[in-house]
Parts: sequence; C-alpha cells; structure tokens
Amino acid sequence: MMKRRTLISQENKEIVVSEDPDEKIPEDTVDRKTQEPAGSDKKRFSQPGVRFARRYEWGFWLLVILIAGLLGAAATDAWIRGAGLWAMMPGGAGLILLAATVWLLYSLFINPAKYLIKHLALHPRSAEADARAIQRVPRHWRPWLNLISRIHARLDELEQREAESRLDQKIEKNLLRRFSWVFERNEVLTRELQSKNEALEKEIEEHKRTGQELKRHRDNLDEMVKERTADLMRANRQLREAMEEARIHAKNAEEANQAKSQFLANVSHEVRTPLNAVLGFTDMLIDTSLDETQLDFAKTIRNSSEALLSLINDILDFSKIESGELDLEHIDFSPELLAYDVCELIRPQIGEKPIELICRVDQGLPSYLKGDPIRFQQVLLNLMGNAPKFTESGEITLGLHVGEQSENRLQIHATVKDSGIGISEDKQARIFEPFHQADGSTTRKYGGTGLGLSISRQLAQLMGGDIRLESEVDVGSTFHFTAWFERSDKGVSWQEVTAPIAGRQILIVDDNQANLDLLKNALYSAGLRVSDLRNGMEVVPTLQRAIVAGNPFDACIIDIHMPGMSGYEVARQVRASENASISNLPLIAASYLVERDPELFAQAGFDQSLVKPIRRERLFQVLVDMLAGEKKTGEPIKKESRQGVQEDFSDYGVLVAEDNAVNQKLIQMMLRKLGCRVALAGTGTEVVDMFSRDPAVYDLIFMDIQMPEMDGFEAFSALREKGFTDIPVVAMTAHAMAEHKEECLSAGMNDYISKPIRRPELIQVLQRFLS
Repeated sequence: MMKRRTLISQENKEIVVSEDPDEKIPEDTVDRKTQEPAGSDKKRFSQPGVRFARRYEWGFWLLVILIAGLLGAAATDAWIRGAGLWAMMPGGAGLILLAATVWLLYSLFINPAKYLIKHLALHPRSAEADARAIQRVPRHWRPWLNLISRIHARLDELEQREAESRLDQKIEKNLLRRFSWVFERNEVLTRELQSKNEALEKEIEEHKRTGQELKRHRDNLDEMVKERTADLMRANRQLREAMEEARIHAKNAEEANQAKSQFLANVSHEVRTPLNAVLGFTDMLIDTSLDETQLDFAKTIRNSSEALLSLINDILDFSKIESGELDLEHIDFSPELLAYDVCELIRPQIGEKPIELICRVDQGLPSYLKGDPIRFQQVLLNLMGNAPKFTESGEITLGLHVGEQSENRLQIHATVKDSGIGISEDKQARIFEPFHQADGSTTRKYGGTGLGLSISRQLAQLMGGDIRLESEVDVGSTFHFTAWFERSDKGVSWQEVTAPIAGRQILIVDDNQANLDLLKNALYSAGLRVSDLRNGMEVVPTLQRAIVAGNPFDACIIDIHMPGMSGYEVARQVRASENASISNLPLIAASYLVERDPELFAQAGFDQSLVKPIRRERLFQVLVDMLAGEKKTGEPIKKESRQGVQEDFSDYGVLVAEDNAVNQKLIQMMLRKLGCRVALAGTGTEVVDMFSRDPAVYDLIFMDIQMPEMDGFEAFSALREKGFTDIPVVAMTAHAMAEHKEECLSAGMNDYISKPIRRPELIQVLQRFLS
C-alpha cells in the first residue's frame, strides 16, 4: 500500500502529493481560509459581501413599490375626482411601464447577477459551477463565467508550479544529503577495495608460484604415470596370483570338508556296526535269566554303549552344524505326541528315584505343526536328559506353551524345569560353550562331553529361537527353549474322538496336584465331567455318595504309587464292595514304566493301565473302548511291551540283507523273538534271487546299503524293475548322516533305520508295515 505525504504547506493551503500514480487526490484539498464544512450554507449568507448585496436588492424593491404606489395613488385620485378614463391612463400606463422595466431589469441583470454572486460565494474555484445557476445567467454574461474558470485554472496551475518548485527544492536537498553520504561511503569502499586489491595481488602471486610448481609437476608427469602403471601391473599380477592361490585354497578346503564329512561318515559307520551288536545282544541278554551281578554287568555294558553312541551322535551333529551342512525338514508333526515320547524315553533314566515326571501341554497349542520333529525332539531330549542327572527327588516338568504368533507361523515356548542341584550364576553362560561343563574338574561327579547344550542352542537358533537358563543353587533349574514353526492344515478334534463318551463322569485319584490338573484339563477338553481326590481312602465313600445323589461315576483313574493307601489297595476295596454299581466300576491304573506289572494290575482288579505321563490320545482311546462297551469290566489286561505297543508279529516273513555275520545273527534273533519268520541274504544279488524265487513268502525287506557284489541301491532298483513294487523296503545302514537318509528315501525306499538297531525302533517299523 502506497504512502501519501504532504510536501509543501503555504498560506494554510496544503498540496498533497501521492507516490501512487493511480491514487486520486481528494477533492477537499482547498483553501483553508474559504473552505467551510458541508451543510454550512446558512453561515455563508451571513458573510459581509452577501449581506451587502441583499441590502441593495431590498432597496431596489422598496423604490419600485414606492413608485408603483405613487402611480397607483395618482390613478386612484383621478378616478375619485371623476376625471375620466383619459385622466387615469397615464397612471396605468406608468404602472405597466414600471412593471415591464422591473421585470426586464430583474430577469436580465439582478437575478443573473444574484446567482453569479451566490455561485462565487458558495463554491470554491475548484468546484464545478451549478448548472441551474449558469442557465439563469444571460448568454452575454456566460463568457465572464468562462473567464472566471480560466482565472481559477490559472491560479491552480500557478499553485501547482509553486508546489512542484518546493518539491524540487526538497528533492535537491535530499539528493545533496544522499550524495554527501555516498561520498563518505565511497572513501570507506575505496579503502576496502584497496585492501582487497592487495589481497588479490598476493593471491595472484600465489597462483603464479602454484602454476610454476604445476608446470614442474607436469614436466615429471609422464615419468610418474609410467611408474604408477608399472606398479599397477605388478599389483594386478600379484592379485591374480592371490586369487589363484585363494581358489586353490578354497578347492582344498572344499575337498578337505568333503573328506572330513566322508571320514565322519565312515567313522560313524565303522563304530556303529560293532555298537549295533553290543547294544542289541546286551538288550537280549538282559531279557534272559541272570543273577543280580550278571544283570548289573549287562546294564553297565548297555549304559556305556549308549553313552558312546550319544557321543558319536553329538560329534556328528556338531560337525554338521559347524560346516553348515545341517538342513531342517519341513513336515507335519504333533508337538504334544512328541513331548510325551520324550517323557517316555527319559523315564527309564529316572529309575527308582522319587521323582514325579510331568508333561504339561497348553490347550491352545495346535494339534499339528510343520517343521523338523527330529531336531525339535533332539533339543527336548538333551534338556530333559540332563534333568535326571542333577535331580535326586521332586519333580521334572516338561511344558509346551504357545509363544508369539503370526498369520502363518507360531512360536513354541518349551520349558524344562527340575528341582535339582541348580547352577551358579557364574557358570550359567559357560555350559552353552562347546566341550564345557559347569564342573570341568577331574573330580566332577557328572560326566559328558559338554556338546549337548551347545548343539541344542545352535539347533534352536536354526529354528528361529534360542535357549536360556534360569537357575538357583539347591533350588533347581529351568531351561527355556523357543522355536518357530509353520501352521499345518492337519488337525485333530478331541471332541470328535470322544463324542461317544461326552458327558460321562470320571473320578481321578492322585496325590500329585500337577498330575491331577493335567488330567482334568485333558478330560475337560473332551467334554467329560471330572472329580478328583488326593487320598485313596476317600474313593469308596465318594463313589457311594455319588450313587446316593443319583450321579454315579462312569470310570475311575487311580495312581498306583500313593502314600497311605496304594492304588492296588484302592482297587481291591472297590472290587470288594457289596454295591454292584461300585464293584463293577471300570478301573484304570496310572503308573510309571518301572511300576508296570500287568499281572499285579489284573489281580488287583484293574481293567486297563496307562503310562505316566499319560498321553491324551491313549487316555481317550482307553476311555472310549471301556465306556462305549468294547471292553468289559473284569477282562484280563493283555500283556504288552513296556511302551504299551504290539510285540507279536507271528506269521510275517522278513528278508534281511546284511553282509556282517554278527549283525545277521543279531537282527535274526531280534526278529524271531518278535515272532517273525526270518531269511538272511549276504549280498544284493542274493536278495534279488531269493525274493524273485518266492515273493509271497516275504512281507518286508530290510536292505543294508553297503554289501558286496551289488549294494542296497542296485538291489532295490533290480527288484522294482522286476515289477515288485508292493513289497516295502526299509533301508538299514550304519550311516547316520541326514543326507544318507534323504538319499535312501529319494531312491524310493519306504523307510530308513540306522544302526545300532534298537528294539523300540525296530518294533515301530514292523508296526508301520506289518500291523
């Protein structure tokens, strides 16, 4: 917005000059001596000039009235005297002439002059003339108005020139002041310019010296380029030699790694072959009639052999992890069943110690996940296997909990808690290092290689998790193991399995509250009603009260080992009851492997038995069989193996391809003890000939991989080429590396079993293909 300022003030009159060329100058810029506010017309008439003009006008009208009165009086007097019409005519004519004269003077002179004077008195010279006033002025008077307008315009022009002159003077003064400031500033600038010129001269001199140096360098540049080129050529030649040497080293390292892997595989094969015989014959020797000393010797041999086998497995796993050759599988598996399998494998290590083994699985854990069950089980076995070593009494608990979750993945948080000796804080980090233990002295009580926890942590990290420890000396330890798995489309609804018995009421008797909670949660998930007791003496009264209340129990699960009254005594009391509803109640014994005696269970009156920790699917299977009517109360318990699985495979023919005489003898005795008909073949060619002559005799083939004349792969291919595609073939080899198993399965074999062959693994294979 432009500013407006007053440049000149003279005789109370202001000339306003605007810096904005488009801004209009207000019209009220007038002479302060004559300008009056709007609406002050009455005051203007009171000025001396106006009053003087009106006095003369009033005098004119008085004179006219006086003359008219005299003429009228003369005419009237003549009329009164009767002088006649002619005597009155001069007076009338005089009146008419007087009226005409008055009208002429007033219209032509007095009224225009009055309006002209009023116009001059009421309007400044810069204002426009009133149009009505100008019309009332005679034409010959109008040039005077134009003259007045010209005079006003000339006066305005003169005043404008005077204002411009004053403005020019003021501008000149301003310019003089500015020029004086410029001259003063010029001296300062001149001094600064001189100093800069001096600095510039110094810089020019410096550039000249630099140019001279550059010229000298340019003169030597060719020689320097030649020298640098020679250096680069030497460096390139050395780099090529280093790369070739590195390639040779890498090739040697790869060959060494392959040789190492082959060496480990060969060592594993050569060590496992005699171990197969040692462990196999030791297990068979233990099943024979031995005195206490002989049985102790045999168990010592078996434990030492198992320790040696565990050492070999740990070294192989450590080597594969270090070399990056360990790949994880991606298959469906049940984490719950795997956890119970681990507990069953660990239970024999507890022996006669007063330790309660508990397996706790979250209800929200999916029935199936996708991952590597073998490696997951290996970590759990390592963690659970340490617990019995350092725990003399109390509890060992394996828990599987749901950790973090995403749309397609789930984290399992496994905990292994014991009430053992604990580990001091300064030794907790050391136990995860390879070949280190919490107690590494020569007098240590607990042995081992120190590889188990190190391998377990590396496996956990391969599965996207980790292992950490919480421990307190003389209180116990808790290992936390996490691993990520993908969700599986496969699932099991326990409510569908137990639909025939939904709503039935079960009584649980156990002195351990943790076992009671686990069984109750499992039965609740199947839609069953549950009551629990921790004392065997309350069983019969509780059953009686339930009958009186009209809500009898449908089955009772009783722990064998309880203080005060054992499970055997409780079962005898139930069977001895006079109430038929109580004496015929289905009873299920819950015991550990070391306590299992089917004959004692049957004598006490139990209908079925379960191994602790109780597997959920086995529990539901037994309850469905008993409560759905398939198992009648009082039937004798069938003799089963310690794992509760089938051990009778009579009338099944098995062909064994094995070139080692000791292993032939061992596998033959193991299979015959299980009821199988066994035929032996020492070479691959002999296997093909024997099976081709009479294929109907054999139901399963155990194929050793390394055999003379024709190895196991060639023999398997020959059988398939002959059209024998229905016979299951199980690879049997002392190689335990993962790639060997994959190689056997990729070749088309139905399964894989590694040496040394253990009785439970052998039974599982027979159940899979012969049951």
